[in-house]
Amino acid sequence: MNVRGVGRNIWPLGRRMIGDKTTSDEFVYDILNPGEIRILELYREVDSGPTLSGTLRLQALRRDSTQQDYETLSYTWGSPKRTDSIVCNGKSLGITRNLAVGLPYLRYGSRPRRLWIDAICIDQSNVRERTKQVQLMRDIF
Repeated sequence: MNVRGVGRNIWPLGRRMIGDKTTSDEFVYDILNPGEIRILELYREVDSGPTLSGTLRLQALRRDSTQQDYETLSYTWGSPKRTDSIVCNGKSLGITRNLAVGLPYLRYGSRPRRLWIDAICIDQSNVRERTKQVQLMRDIF
């Protein structure tokens, strides 16, 4: 197992800490390889009920016809506090209130919707990942 030490805490790569222990119901981001992004498959209401839910999947970023389609959303309005949540891969992921209000309107009625949303698809607590993903934005959009 690969581990990374910071101060006195040691944890498996890709795990986040709350205090000194991980919580089993908290979403944990998979580590991105170079040139990869995460895509949210936002479930339709029929599949998930009123609860916002979906699956985050890794996808290689390509500029050719093999690239799977997705839509993008990037925004910065309202409070940055993560007071609401979406269930991703069966785990709770904190999101802002404004995003929680907007996501139900983005759901398709007939199928999941593939979205790249910076606030969800980039691990906002990981400065290194944010920096690398910002460098890819020209290709993401």
